[in-house]
Amino acid sequence: MSSTQKFRLLVMSDAHYDPSAGEIGPDARGKYTHLGCELLVRAIDDANRRGGFDAIAVLGDFLDEGDADWSDQALDQVASKIIQAAKGTPILVVGGNHDGPAKRLYKKFGTKPGLVELGGYRFYLSCDPCDGDYCTRPEADRKNFTKIVSAPGGPIIALQHNPIYPEIISKSPFMLINHKQVLEDYSGAGVMLSISGHYHRGQEISELAGVKYATIGALSVSPFSYSLVTLDGRDVAIDQRQLAMPDGLEIIDCHTHTEMAYCGRGITAEANIARARIFGLSGICVVEHAPQFYVDRESFMHGEHISRPQLWQEGPSRAAQFRRDICPLRSDYVRIGLEVELDRSGKLTIRDEDRDIPDFLLGAIHFMATDLRSLSEKAFADEFMRYTRGLLAGGIDILAHPLRLFSSYGRSIPEYIPSLLAAELAGASVATELNYHHSFPVEQYVSECIARGVKLATGSDAHELNMAANMTAGIAMVQKLAGQEDISELLWKPRQV
Repeated sequence: MSSTQKFRLLVMSDAHYDPSAGEIGPDARGKYTHLGCELLVRAIDDANRRGGFDAIAVLGDFLDEGDADWSDQALDQVASKIIQAAKGTPILVVGGNHDGPAKRLYKKFGTKPGLVELGGYRFYLSCDPCDGDYCTRPEADRKNFTKIVSAPGGPIIALQHNPIYPEIISKSPFMLINHKQVLEDYSGAGVMLSISGHYHRGQEISELAGVKYATIGALSVSPFSYSLVTLDGRDVAIDQRQLAMPDGLEIIDCHTHTEMAYCGRGITAEANIARARIFGLSGICVVEHAPQFYVDRESFMHGEHISRPQLWQEGPSRAAQFRRDICPLRSDYVRIGLEVELDRSGKLTIRDEDRDIPDFLLGAIHFMATDLRSLSEKAFADEFMRYTRGLLAGGIDILAHPLRLFSSYGRSIPEYIPSLLAAELAGASVATELNYHHSFPVEQYVSECIARGVKLATGSDAHELNMAANMTAGIAMVQKLAGQEDISELLWKPRQV
């Protein structure tokens, strides 16, 4: 048998994407079809943030209507988004009864059904033809499976759309019509694990005749489920995850951008708010870069508002547009924030006449007047702390994406910085943001903040719609570090307005 290693498989199913749906809310069967493509990307991002994976398996029903006139273009979009988000990771796909022609699906992904060997494991992908909702494993495919897997090799993992076991009693034909014959095929071949989709509720792992069976819940239905399957020899562990917020936790996204952001990509404040409600957040903060009100795109992207303070202090302003278009969204559910920086003169990049706009301020370091590339490691860290202290002295409420400057410049974080920064925040009664945009939170730093009583602000820093309300990785990190599921007292909450 081939040598095996621990192998992590991200498994998703039943996205049911329909770009023509118009509304992002659920249809009559509870499917968020308009979000299907976005949900696939969200699951990949979430899994990446929570330890990563070695391969991806998508078990069919990428689309909601595979014969619709928009289906080919939609499948192009889905395949492109998954491949881009997967960043070179192997992708295993099987067709579902809603996907239309199987050959088209495999052409989009550059794959085909059959045997794929990864990490010492043998993944067998079956694409079972369907007559409407009734799907069957053809006799020729059953014989081909038995022949191929009879050769020596690693443990066998069977992937298909329709559940094989346990029996699902329903008016809808979820099971393969000849699932009992397939059960015999799998036990006879010594299959280690069979994974299916299609049944939206999902089924926990079970075992029959030495074969383990699992059914993955639908990504398109709240709580938007996916699974991380860990294979270790013949041991199998399945972590069933959800993109919606856990019950009982009041989670706020403290940092989502708007259509006024120079760095935004198809994002709007109202769409962010809609997603916050869909994914079960208890509130959301709509935020914009204050200096982007005062300088043009090119000047901002080159950090000229930091090196030349007069650029943001004088001249025209877009703040009136923000007041007109964004501020009316403020409510008990929605708070308004501004993201500010520290210019070379030591001032926060917000004009006095605009101080009444935000309910709170996020302080961020995107640029410095200093040539950071020329600095030694010690001088770089000292300059980082100098700018951070300036932000704290200026009266910010949250330190946005802390420590990201180090990764942005390819610098290692000195060992003393996490505890020093946490101590400074505690002394100033300023919260720290948990932020995965362009870098991951540093666990040592988060632990120091928890120990010192620094409040943790969960923020997506969303610059595109699939990022908004994507909070679950940060929550899982805090729960792990705090050693408890109820982390409510550790989290930052905006003041009442």
